[in-house]
Amino acid sequence: MKEFQAPLVPGAILFETKSVDLGETFQHHQYEVRFPFTVVGEDAVRVKELNTGVGFTLAYLEPPLLLGDWIHPGTQGAVVVTFDAGRYKADKTSTVLVRGDFESEREQLSAEAFVIPVFELEPRVLQFGDIILGDAYSQKRSLVVQITALKEFQVLCWKRTPPGVSIEAIEGVEILEDGRAVQSFRVTAGPEIAEGRMSTSFIGETDLGTEIEFMVNANVLGMVKYAPSSRVAFGIFDQGKEKKRSIRIESVRGAVDVPLPTLTIEGEAAKVMQAEVRTVTSGLHHRITLNIGKHAPSGSYNGVLRITYPEASGLAPKEIMLNARIRSSR
Repeated sequence: MKEFQAPLVPGAILFETKSVDLGETFQHHQYEVRFPFTVVGEDAVRVKELNTGVGFTLAYLEPPLLLGDWIHPGTQGAVVVTFDAGRYKADKTSTVLVRGDFESEREQLSAEAFVIPVFELEPRVLQFGDIILGDAYSQKRSLVVQITALKEFQVLCWKRTPPGVSIEAIEGVEILEDGRAVQSFRVTAGPEIAEGRMSTSFIGETDLGTEIEFMVNANVLGMVKYAPSSRVAFGIFDQGKEKKRSIRIESVRGAVDVPLPTLTIEGEAAKVMQAEVRTVTSGLHHRITLNIGKHAPSGSYNGVLRITYPEASGLAPKEIMLNARIRSSR
């Protein structure tokens, strides 16, 4: 340790350095940082507080020194902190503020680091776009994610996998000149994927002690589109008025031939609602009209419109909720 020149003011803490360059560090790893010091002057000093900034944790005086104790002149010690690289990226500066009874009353210590991800993913978000259920091309749709790790690794298990989406490692690992390893994985949307918008992630546990996580987005469409798709509301209206609502049935991008369906209204709604369907474009587009006549009695009417197709079509039935409230005429 280099010699320190005692300051003119007694009772001072002289740090060997107030700034440490950690160089390259890795995400999710922790690094111990020491700031050696010597108590110079004629009087003792006391360190009361070690206030850490973002990135620093577990700050303490190197034993046997303790916060709040008087430290005699000539004593050598160190402020010790832990730099937690966490999820930081690139340049990161962290600080610890030392407060107490000494000549300057406060000293700020810092560490600089360049944080490298344990895993770099390209892309970080897999975008499948529109997937049509039952469409042969869509069912085989696959995307590739390339993972560059600080060294060769293995995925021990996939802790989270989106329903209906599978993942498999592509054979072959490339080792770069700096020792990092590049491995690719194929992600495939299968026929079991659920209809609707999907935005979730894969999470994999690895033998490097750090998890892999990346997002998967998709808009999964049924082969048949209904608009509205879940509910038809007539709202509240006065008795004596006729009301109509419509539902569009369309083959999504012509993926399937849609035959003319059979309609059934169930529940209280069947007492006041009638349904009929007509073809707009054969096999591609039908329109359902729901009607409540002007002679319908007052009351609340809820029910279900059941849409079914010939068994040979292979199309699943569809249910759409119905509701209306008719007020008494005055």
